[in-house]
Amino acid sequence: MTLPDHTDLVARNGKRYRIADSAAPIRAPEGNIIGAILVFRDVTEDCANRARLQEAVMLLEYAASLVRGASFRLQVKTREVTGSRDLGELWPVENGKLIAPERWVYGEDLAQFNRAFEEMVANGNADANCIDYRSVYYGEMRYYRLRATADRGDARKSGLVGVIQDVTEYNALTRNEKLLKECFERVFRETEPLDAIRQILEIIRAGVGAFGCYLLHLDLDRHTGRCVAEAHIGGDSSLFGPSRPPYKFDLFEPWLLLLKQHRMVMLPNAEDPAQLEQVGSRSAFWGGHHVKSLYCAGVWKDNQLWGDIGVVYLARRVRFSVHDVAFLRSASQLIGLILERKVSQAGLEVALKQAENSVRNEKRLKSCLSEIISNDI
Repeated sequence: MTLPDHTDLVARNGKRYRIADSAAPIRAPEGNIIGAILVFRDVTEDCANRARLQEAVMLLEYAASLVRGASFRLQVKTREVTGSRDLGELWPVENGKLIAPERWVYGEDLAQFNRAFEEMVANGNADANCIDYRSVYYGEMRYYRLRATADRGDARKSGLVGVIQDVTEYNALTRNEKLLKECFERVFRETEPLDAIRQILEIIRAGVGAFGCYLLHLDLDRHTGRCVAEAHIGGDSSLFGPSRPPYKFDLFEPWLLLLKQHRMVMLPNAEDPAQLEQVGSRSAFWGGHHVKSLYCAGVWKDNQLWGDIGVVYLARRVRFSVHDVAFLRSASQLIGLILERKVSQAGLEVALKQAENSVRNEKRLKSCLSEIISNDI
């Protein structure tokens, strides 16, 4: 019998019990069945424990999907490996075994990886056992981080338990944050605010792999937006058609409501013309480009919604990672500070909090902003 094979019984006091039953025949000497033995077992607690376990597994898998990671258990000698649902997307496994590192670790990293892996098996220290390496096994250069500790479950076997994580987007976010910081440092010294904003938009566009990126100034009373600056692929043509900025178009109320709530506007499947017409005149707004994905974040000035940053894709963007979201929000806050032409203590705290939540680079950003404050802007 299995746990799902049960009967729900409700007691007189209203308490619900789950009862599993099984049976065995009673046979006469001649072999005929003359009766049966029935066994009833209270599996209420077992079912509750299984439900809690399934919930915990779902939460772990969801958390792993957010950070592009997977857990694993590896037998070192046999290379037999088991793990969470997404393990096959991060580690090359064939017939239940991890294939040789020579086939999936990037050549320049192989020697260092092998040395670190041997130390990992020997030490079994989770804090010290972190291996960063590159791989082109899945068709493109990706960056991975491996953390593991010795498997103490079976003393007779040499094994590891740990987590493998794809940190490609994380590394890209760190680089992009550095570019934003360098751009921000020049704002009050040698760069006009509008030029600095254009530079930041280009950093955003390249950082999230978009076709274009723009900054709109919103008129909340008239539900209109005016393009202030843009950066895109394609020479001198504008995202907004023949009309160069400023260009006005109508916005719909749900969009503004999301931005006011500090939420992002995401239209990852904006192939439906009717859906795009809610944003504005598609032929004019997109300049003839067939946009399939759109992501926007609000820009705040003096604690008021001033505008929004939008990134557009000509191909459907299936995945907009948590790192991309954090990067876009950080950039929008920096633009807000540029628009204010001052850095208040409140603005400093908000920017630091965002940076801490995205890539934990508080020291780097704090140094940048503190330098600006010390210049007595």
